[in-house]
Amino acid sequence: MKTRTDIAEENVAVTPAISLAFWLFMATAGYAFVAGALCHRANPFASAEGNAYELPKLLAAALGVWLLGARHTLRPFRAPWRRVLLWNGLGWAVPFFAAFVFHYLDRILKVDFGLTPHSFATMSAYAWLIFGLAASLIAGLAAYHAFLAWRAGILLYWAGALVAVVGTIALLSVFWRETHSVHIHHFFLFGMFVPWLRFHNPVSVVCQAVCAGISVEGVATYGMDPTWYPLH
Repeated sequence: MKTRTDIAEENVAVTPAISLAFWLFMATAGYAFVAGALCHRANPFASAEGNAYELPKLLAAALGVWLLGARHTLRPFRAPWRRVLLWNGLGWAVPFFAAFVFHYLDRILKVDFGLTPHSFATMSAYAWLIFGLAASLIAGLAAYHAFLAWRAGILLYWAGALVAVVGTIALLSVFWRETHSVHIHHFFLFGMFVPWLRFHNPVSVVCQAVCAGISVEGVATYGMDPTWYPLH
């Protein structure tokens, strides 16, 4: 006869597996929706080039960011189920799919969001205004999440990991500047944010869902292209 303690321990043990399954299912469903409904591909699991490589690569990356911190944001999949539905459904799944509007954002705002040196050099005043507003919003959210990291007692690790990743990208870009051009694709930029939005907080869950959705949209639309391209 199982006691309530035994059942509770079993639920805690099962919850991470359900959370990961939900995370990978959402990545797959999002990819298929963007590829099929927005990109109008006959095979919603195919890439823009017609191969089947991008979805497995996306799922491998999704597993990585889940392990690195995304698993802490979702509510455990156990009773009370109403809270699970509100948090993981309304709080995460809805913003995740809503983020696919990014597919049309350049046409809506009439701005080229290509994060390349050429794009920055040719941006209009209007484009700089939009970029500045977006950068300010991201900076404000970053500061808020730094506060959450401080409150959780992990600020040193949180900030150190962020500096390490950004610093590595900057150093490689400088080191390869004579032979490669750098292009920070939006799938990479927003996907990179996900582990740092690891907090069980309403703002974090929405931000994480939006970043994950934009990242999935980028992979489904263009593929997981490299950050550095040979000049010749």
